[in-house]
Amino acid sequence: MRKLCAWALAAVTLATAGTANATNCSNADYKKLQFFSSDTGGIFWQNPRLDSPLDPNSQRLLVHLLRQDGDDWAGAYSNCTGIEGKSVGDVRNLSFDFLNATGEPSVHIGAGAPRFSVDIDGDGDGDYDYSAFLAASYCQGTTTDARWSRADFTGQTALNACSVWAGGVQYTSDGTRSAWKVYADANPAAKVMSWTGPAYLIMDEEGTAFVDRLAFYNKMYIQNGHGSAAIKNCPSEASC
Repeated sequence: MRKLCAWALAAVTLATAGTANATNCSNADYKKLQFFSSDTGGIFWQNPRLDSPLDPNSQRLLVHLLRQDGDDWAGAYSNCTGIEGKSVGDVRNLSFDFLNATGEPSVHIGAGAPRFSVDIDGDGDGDYDYSAFLAASYCQGTTTDARWSRADFTGQTALNACSVWAGGVQYTSDGTRSAWKVYADANPAAKVMSWTGPAYLIMDEEGTAFVDRLAFYNKMYIQNGHGSAAIKNCPSEASC
């Protein structure tokens, strides 16, 4: 799997955030999903469109990569999920809905994208060590209907239902623990990086994917408008 280099992401997020800081989450525009892309990528909300059946609106996120020339991507992150600096054992709600190949055969569900990436300090010394990869193709056990699936890396516990790749190791749900819990139990000292945007949606394989209901720790993003219909609070794993 490719990864967006940690230093590149930090530069993107700082440039996008401008003069705002990570505590400015009372600002409706600041707490929305923030988008980034290279010259061959694009990402935007579509409306009205066929979206997740669990979604109360008709909006979905399109993420597209025209071609992969070696260092190309498109993706999204949020400044205001609260995941920054958390011990991996305390992380919850890492999940997203995606239009699957049954619903639309031409969508791209590749080995590594679309996915969530979470930047990790593996030994708690404050330095970036690796990224955890949470790809849709490794978590298709939960379906919302025939066309949409949910990749739920922190809530799905069924045997072999989901896998997380982190530091070159595959961690798989075991019937009682989610893939993320298996990873966290094996890496108790690991923490999510504390900079802006340490968890993000990324598309770095050629093709088009459609995603919805992106949950990062404390927030679920249904669309990028203002108000409760756009951003849902997630105080527990079961709530999102």
